[in-house]
Amino acid sequence: QVLSGCVNQQGALWVRVTHAYADSTVARILELVENWEKQEQGGADIAQQAMQLLNAMPHKRFKAGEAAEMLFVSTKTLENAMRRSVGMPFYAYQRKRKLEMIALQLEVEPELRLAEIAAEFGFCDEFHMSRAFKQQFGLSPLQYRRAKTEQRQEK
Repeated sequence: QVLSGCVNQQGALWVRVTHAYADSTVARILELVENWEKQEQGGADIAQQAMQLLNAMPHKRFKAGEAAEMLFVSTKTLENAMRRSVGMPFYAYQRKRKLEMIALQLEVEPELRLAEIAAEFGFCDEFHMSRAFKQQFGLSPLQYRRAKTEQRQEK
């Protein structure tokens, strides 16, 4: 609370207050703004940690709350960080990333059966994996594998 104050000819403001600055409303507001800015910057770190978690355990299907708990943040914080960092919620990124890994697996190890790949990446069966794969890439896993094999043979 301001008790009195004045402005001298040099434009300096002198104020007499009842509380120290650290206890003032202005200090609290500035602290909230600084914490918010840190949280905004930290969102990229949270998203990065979530992506590392998904890459480290591609066979596991995480619920957003489970991943958030592992990263010591709330589900909402994780979701907001993912949306800011990759433009999609956690579950959508997880699915997209698994399918990208499957595409790479089909190229690198074309002899693997689809059922093996589905199990390796946490799909309940090859049908569900194939349907998700086709939605993302526009080709079934078999068509994709065939196309990549033909490309490799042409080179």
